[in-house]
Amino acid sequence: MMSRSIRLIPILLALLVTPSMLRALTAEVSVDAKLSHRVTEVGAPMQLEIAVSGGEVDGQAPQVEVDGLQIDFVGPSRSFSLSSINGRTSRRVDTTYVYQAVAKREGEFTIPSVSVSVNGKSYSTRPIAVKVQKGGKRANETSSEIGFAEIDVEKKTAYVGEVVPVEVRLYIRAGVRPEIANTIEIAGDGFTVQKAPEPLQQSEMRNSLEYHVFTYRTVMTPTKAGKLSVGPSSVPFVAQLPQPAQQRQRRSFGGMVFDDFFDSLGGGFGERRRYDAKAPAIELDVKPLPSEGRPKSYSGAVGQFQFKAEGSPTRLKVGDPVTMRLTVSGTGNFDRVTAPAMDDTKGWQGYDASEKFEPVDAMKTTGTKTFEVPIVPDGPYRQTPTFTFAFFDPKTEKYVTRRSEPQALTIEGAAAVASVPAQPEKESAPVVPEPEKPEPKPAVDLLGLRYELGTVETFAPVFKRREFWLAQGIPALGLLALVTARLMRRDPHRSRHGRLERQRNEIWKRARTDQNPVDFWEHAARVVQLDTAIVAGVDPGSVDLDVVNRTRTFDAETKAGIEEIFERRGALLFAGRASSEGQILPEHRRRILESLEKLCRR
Repeated sequence: MMSRSIRLIPILLALLVTPSMLRALTAEVSVDAKLSHRVTEVGAPMQLEIAVSGGEVDGQAPQVEVDGLQIDFVGPSRSFSLSSINGRTSRRVDTTYVYQAVAKREGEFTIPSVSVSVNGKSYSTRPIAVKVQKGGKRANETSSEIGFAEIDVEKKTAYVGEVVPVEVRLYIRAGVRPEIANTIEIAGDGFTVQKAPEPLQQSEMRNSLEYHVFTYRTVMTPTKAGKLSVGPSSVPFVAQLPQPAQQRQRRSFGGMVFDDFFDSLGGGFGERRRYDAKAPAIELDVKPLPSEGRPKSYSGAVGQFQFKAEGSPTRLKVGDPVTMRLTVSGTGNFDRVTAPAMDDTKGWQGYDASEKFEPVDAMKTTGTKTFEVPIVPDGPYRQTPTFTFAFFDPKTEKYVTRRSEPQALTIEGAAAVASVPAQPEKESAPVVPEPEKPEPKPAVDLLGLRYELGTVETFAPVFKRREFWLAQGIPALGLLALVTARLMRRDPHRSRHGRLERQRNEIWKRARTDQNPVDFWEHAARVVQLDTAIVAGVDPGSVDLDVVNRTRTFDAETKAGIEEIFERRGALLFAGRASSEGQILPEHRRRILESLEKLCRR
């Protein structure tokens, strides 16, 4: 009976092992390193762990050495697991090597990749960065405070339109039960901020105290130049503080005390209270985009980008469309990345582009934006036209122009021939039906009066004579030659001027009736761009506030209105905050329209 029970044990163990446990027990070997604190202070201890799962380590514990950090090996920790599959029993070994690390000086350090040999095969951990600060209290931090907050930007100098990473960190003392908000707001004027995702959590040492740190990561985009103040901001949270031991209610049953048990269920904490952690403001120096070297095709993109173009199909007929796939990838303000322009439109008719953006990060600052543009050839060309994309690189502080490579094409058919108006015939006269001959009248006795008219060559009507049509053709030919000469001498600048004026007047009408704030600011800015392009002779797409100020002069009120137009439009374009803009007050709207009225009258 005993032997039968023993034989049943493997069967019972197999039934108790769940699928998730089975996957864990049969998982592949993994090696990982963890550090208890990513930010610490000089002299504060940290714990480093190197965890090896799924295999037995060959040899001794690996040595870890970093200049500036004292790292001592504490000891190993091992766990064993058994599993039975189809009557075969296997053993799984998990090993964790524990180290204690203490920083000797301030600075930023990197714990390097550590190699571990498991079952005869080498595995490596990922490097870990750690920041060591000088111990002491900050202006917004005291040892008695429950929590505090701070704002940190990746760089203190930026350009208008540049995407700047920003962090808001909330520090809450260890031992406190916090409830934090999922989103925060960063106060300030002259920039837009994207909504931050849920915060990351880690631990840090400050003033020899341990804090739980909640980091909100987002990006901000300056919309005007100058000294901008980011913050101050208030970060709310709810906390439960542990009760002092003398205030705790002792719970017992049958003479046994259960304080520890009830404390683990939350009985050792006091009431929930709301707190506001104040994050002091920091200053950001924002520089305007330079006007020197700015390409005509530049539309406001700031960052680091790559560009390529591909067309399909490559075999077609004259008049059939080629779909150009224009791809812009990299990091920057993709809200201002517009479709690249065709370098030379001669022989090609382009149409509106469709666009699609695929981000690779939560902030949507890195990714790929794809435009599809149909273009139609009017002749049998051998290659696609080239396209140009221009952007400003804040690292090199220069404008960069990327130009696509032409792609070979096979286009069948003849080029379209422009129709020529028909010339009036010189020699042939229009066919006129012969008049009916009158019936002869009966003879009378009296003879009619006779006149001597001289020699008459013909009695045909005048409009049937060659001389008449020759006389009419000469003025017609002269008029045709005059029209042709005028067309050949047509001023292209005047034609462009008229086209821009028509566009400006049409958009000006829309701006007067726009009720949606997004449309109003977009159309108002477009009116300023078109009117400045007419006056200064520049491309409308290259007109920004800097170009307007350099090429035109206004009174103070009109200048303030135009600056507000570009600032409001920039806020919408850079951060996509169209849905959050409120209605425009009637008085505010009237003042902006008056500024545009003065602009267009000049």
